[in-house]
Amino acid sequence: MPLIVLILVLALWFAFGSPLVTIANWFWSEDAAPWEWVVLHYYPNRHDLSVGERIEGFVNVEECRRAAFTLATSNNDPGLRRGDYECGVQELEKLDDVSVYRLTIR
Repeated sequence: MPLIVLILVLALWFAFGSPLVTIANWFWSEDAAPWEWVVLHYYPNRHDLSVGERIEGFVNVEECRRAAFTLATSNNDPGLRRGDYECGVQELEKLDDVSVYRLTIR
């Protein structure tokens, strides 16, 4: 009987939940899980976030950060004093121009 209950709970979790997101939150709370991707949002002017670049395909947050600093250096802002960036881990939803990520890390 306990095995049937366990199977039922797991089936409900897979049917109505997001098991991969839950597992990623448990074990990778500050980085991308092996099956996730990271997106860089770079803004050359931190006071005008309507102008920016989106670059996809990073495997972890550290790679995304390095790319942000490389972009800043190419824009004559090596210390990111004028610009800003965000690394979005695993896009969960897209609402028009707004992306919702499992994690958003600087």
